[in-house]
Amino acid sequence: MKKLLLVSAFFSSNLFAETTTTCTFDKGTILTSALTLAARDVTLPAVISNSWHEVSGIMTSCKDGPSKTDFYMLANNVAGTTAKTLNFEGSAYTIYRSGVTGVGVIMAASDGQAPYVPFISSEIRMWASNTETAYPSARSKFRIRFVVTESLQPGTISIPSFAVMRHGIFMNGYYGWGSITTKATTLNVKYPVCKLSVPATIKLPLVDVGTLENAKSTAGETPFSIDLDCGAGASNVNVKYTLTDISSPTNTSSTLELAKVPDSASGFAIQVMENGLPVSFGPDSSAVGTINQRDFGKITSVGGHLKKSFTVRYHKTAAPFVAGKVKAGMTITMSYQ
Repeated sequence: MKKLLLVSAFFSSNLFAETTTTCTFDKGTILTSALTLAARDVTLPAVISNSWHEVSGIMTSCKDGPSKTDFYMLANNVAGTTAKTLNFEGSAYTIYRSGVTGVGVIMAASDGQAPYVPFISSEIRMWASNTETAYPSARSKFRIRFVVTESLQPGTISIPSFAVMRHGIFMNGYYGWGSITTKATTLNVKYPVCKLSVPATIKLPLVDVGTLENAKSTAGETPFSIDLDCGAGASNVNVKYTLTDISSPTNTSSTLELAKVPDSASGFAIQVMENGLPVSFGPDSSAVGTINQRDFGKITSVGGHLKKSFTVRYHKTAAPFVAGKVKAGMTITMSYQ
């Protein structure tokens, strides 16, 4: 007896629809106006842009993303780092290269709603979220300021267009980039050319010994002035000055030491006065923050002439008085900040 065995096979298949996330990123160009550096003696590094150079409305848009994922918008630097930092407007910034020696940039990014995030590392996050069904789509903005990082020679410097940063989005991976570049600009290094007029010699009068009997007594006050003419072209430059004792360059007191000459007097020193107060001496340096550096005035666009009035006088010290010849000297160093 034969039996017919029927064997049935049932096959089933699951069809998977795989989607691929795609994102588009706008490119942006930061417009920069011509730059001017008019102060010679600034603390380096120093910001030279008068305001932020900004580009906004830069679009990032993605579709066909995962149904649920964490994502964040980000930006990172394309320009190389100088390994220098700058504190500006209450925030720390890394300084990046512009391609021109001595000139760099600081930069920041924002998703358009939140405050700007300064670049201090190679990647900054502008916005993070979790999405169920929506896919990220947002506008961002980016800004830079130019910075001088070393002393520059007078003249016009061309700064070509260069890539400063790029922006993107992270959703379990990176999905492409949009570049942010600067437009070419120029930097006009225009230090003031100034003429300083000082008296070659200040002659103090003969005084009676009796007027200098007591320590700290003074006599023979004699006026003199110093003129600075920088021309009408210079503007918005703060001028500082430092007086230096020729006989003792490290002297930071308010009395000039007497030069050692034959038949030299002793028992007193020389004081320089400004507005009735003694001027303290400092090192021969134009650097910002030099010890005992003082205000001379501000050069404005109206005119570049400044004048400062002083007096000089004898000042009795505690040492015994010996009559004789008196000679002392000082130099003046101007600082344009």
